[in-house]
Amino acid sequence: MRRESLLLLGASAASAALLFFSMPPWPTGWLAWFAFLPLFAGLNLWNITREGKLSTTRAFLAFWTTGTLFWLSSLYWIPRTISTYGGMVPMPVALLTLAAMAIYLGLFTGGSGVVVLLGWRMDLPIWFIFPVAMVAGEYLRGHLFTGFPWLLLGHSQWNHPLFIQLSDITGAWGVSFVVAMVNGAIFDALARKVLKKRGLALLVPVAILVASMLYGEIKLHPSAQQRATLKVAVLQPNIGVHKKFDPKLVEPNTKINLEIMQNACKKAPDLVVFPETTMPFPLFQDPERTVLLWEEIRSCKAPVVVGSYRWVKGNDGYYSVNRAYLIDGNGTTLGWYDKTHLVPFGEYVPLKGLLPFLTQIVGFKNGFLPGKSLNPLPFSKGKLGVLICYESIFPEIARAEVRKGAEILVNMSNDAWFGKTLAPYQHLAAAIFRAVENRHWLIRATNSGISAFVDPTGKVVKRSDLFKREVLLGYVYPLRGETIAAKLGDWLPWLSLLMVAALLVRWLAKVKGKGKEKPGED
Repeated sequence: MRRESLLLLGASAASAALLFFSMPPWPTGWLAWFAFLPLFAGLNLWNITREGKLSTTRAFLAFWTTGTLFWLSSLYWIPRTISTYGGMVPMPVALLTLAAMAIYLGLFTGGSGVVVLLGWRMDLPIWFIFPVAMVAGEYLRGHLFTGFPWLLLGHSQWNHPLFIQLSDITGAWGVSFVVAMVNGAIFDALARKVLKKRGLALLVPVAILVASMLYGEIKLHPSAQQRATLKVAVLQPNIGVHKKFDPKLVEPNTKINLEIMQNACKKAPDLVVFPETTMPFPLFQDPERTVLLWEEIRSCKAPVVVGSYRWVKGNDGYYSVNRAYLIDGNGTTLGWYDKTHLVPFGEYVPLKGLLPFLTQIVGFKNGFLPGKSLNPLPFSKGKLGVLICYESIFPEIARAEVRKGAEILVNMSNDAWFGKTLAPYQHLAAAIFRAVENRHWLIRATNSGISAFVDPTGKVVKRSDLFKREVLLGYVYPLRGETIAAKLGDWLPWLSLLMVAALLVRWLAKVKGKGKEKPGED
């Protein structure tokens, strides 16, 4: 392998490492602002040493390597989740699953590299073309094959409220755009000859960065702060993932849930929120046990949001639905929400008709059915928009609920599957952006942590510890109205996709005019 190839590989690895340590839970989100500089420098060095013959293949491989290494390190928890905790596959298969996921997710980063190179060849500033390519790639990753918008570049700023306030205009994609833009601007200023003649062009990214920070400062210090008046008790029972649905432990697990609810109700909350599938039995379909919960609710005299599964009959047998009930202090069911975005291979088997052997690999045939309604759950003091488990990472679900009238967002999850890894922090970071995008309070109730109260600016006002049984008490207030992000949705990613398409058309026209492109040496 040539020395240049080794240097480029090292540059890709360096960028992957900087990206990894810029993400939650590390307090070093500032690394993201220059994480891609080693990769850009490596490509620039290759281009210089090979006399401007940097090929699209080389650019793709360099970016793909960065992405693949980043995902291998960031999703290291997946094998233990699906093998040790989930019990779906043996560990060797789980490790292969991680490798396959990293390779696949790295393709989106690799595709961004190709777009950057094409813009590079057309003398376009990297500060412009790189964020466009990054946002387009992240958007595609978040939607293809059910989507996986986990650890967006913008999520690196999860604990820096100043930089995430523009999310109520652009969504989290806008934060990714600005961070990528700064990476490109630094590279343009330091290394690119094209901008020696166009130095004034660098004033544009500087102006965008300053404007986003000024906007953040304004949003962090509103002229009239509304006082939080709704007292909420979040219950974190911390029941082990292997014990939660053990048929032999239904009674003791139910007792734990009822006891922690009793403790919470002593504090006279206005609302009690349980985690996802809290009750180890199907509510209503198991009347003998259901009545125990009803007695506690009547004793508490406060509305309760409680998670449970429910059996439903499908065309080829019985399925489950992952449901959240809202029950008032009199024991009356006010409504329910069924999880709409299911976890592939965790809650359902994709393509099981074409690939029936997959049902044997994951260990179940039918799994869950998705819900069909995103209507909020109303009670006397507000309307709740419920996000079950990793639905919190999909911005379109939260904003659809807000458009339907949701005034408070409630994320119910069971992150015990992740164990003591980085995953619970990564999950919380994504959920924080739903609060900012919609300017609504977010109540997060999890089985084992991290439970939290997140205010409309994305600040974590209060949070629980991991794997600790506790009652988290906090105050929120319902908010009405829709932000620009809620009204216009994913306008920035679509604009980015259009720009990428325009770039490809321009490049194809240029190639057609000159004849077949000479790809250069690899």
